[in-house]
Parts: sequence; structure tokens; C-alpha cells
Amino acid sequence: MSTYFHDARVLAETIDSLCEPYRQNTIEWLESCTRRPMREPRTDLLMFLHGLHPVVRESFLRYTGQILREAVHYFGVPQGAWEPVVPRRVEAGSSPVLHAA
Repeated sequence: MSTYFHDARVLAETIDSLCEPYRQNTIEWLESCTRRPMREPRTDLLMFLHGLHPVVRESFLRYTGQILREAVHYFGVPQGAWEPVVPRRVEAGSSPVLHAA
């Protein structure tokens, strides 16, 4: 299993935690960044990450994770809840991607 399989899964789960229309807006934004369709975010992100140089992959994960953390903070509401989801903070030395709780 690749080291970035977990990162792709967490990014996809984070995208799925966004409410509509923000989820679809995020997918469209990722399509423009990756220049490929994101019909199945988990698989498509994994394929995208696989093709990146490790330095570029690390940068993409760091900044995309940061943007998605902020998006979830403002626009991620679990079904039936009224308050935004507050993402867990990433500990120093761990993966730069948002960690699922």
C-alpha cells in the first residue's frame, strides 16, 4: 500500500463532510487544480498523488489539507447538526493532511 493512500482517503472523506453546494465547489476546484475529472474523489486523488513528484505531492497535501480544514470549519455540518465540524489539529511531525477524528 502506498504511503499516500491514507492521505487520499482522508482528503476524500474531508470533501465528503462538506455540505452542498460547497462539496461540489470543492470538487470543481480540485478538477481545475489537478486538470482531471474527480468523479470518485478517493480513487481520483490517489491516482493524481501517485503521478506527482514527492516534493510536489508533499506541498499539494500540505496546502490542500489547510484549505480543506478551513472549508470544513466554515461549511462542514454533519447531517442533523447545526454547528460546524471543527477539525482535529495536526500534530507536529505528522502528515500535513487533515486527520479524520
